Amino acid sequence: MVTAETGDLILRVDGTRPLSAELMDALTVVCDGAEDSGDRNTVIVYVSGAPDDSVDEDLTVALVSKWERGLRRLEGLPAATIAVASGVCGGLALEALLTTDYRIATTSVRLQVTVQAQVTWPGMAVHRLVRQAGAAAARRAVLFGAPIEARDALALRLVDELTD
Repeated sequence: MVTAETGDLILRVDGTRPLSAELMDALTVVCDGAEDSGDRNTVIVYVSGAPDDSVDEDLTVALVSKWERGLRRLEGLPAATIAVASGVCGGLALEALLTTDYRIATTSVRLQVTVQAQVTWPGMAVHRLVRQAGAAAARRAVLFGAPIEARDALALRLVDELTD
């Protein structure tokens, strides 16, 4: 989404909501805007929420592939990407958070790897979490769904700054 009053490129990712064409459209608009604008150098990504443990019956391989391509595009933008995270962040919110350049989180943030039907979601968040925090640090979150609390996320450099 591009906000009219400021011209900022803003993407909001609600981890409680399922992956949708609308989210993909918003991601595309933000990426297009960052790539097309020479004078704009920041994308702000607000992330929060985590899915429950129910399985999304409407999820398709094509949509997941498109989402992962979109995240790689966001990750490689010729603009600074800043995430602002609050509350529990899992699922799509965690995946988007881990693609950004600089991450600001509230002191109450909890990073949660998505587990659905007692199986860890094999999304890009797992790959990025292991790559960024290290296998040993990510093991409990990935294997058992243990949340990563704010202070631990800061220590692991998964977030760059904590704020109230």
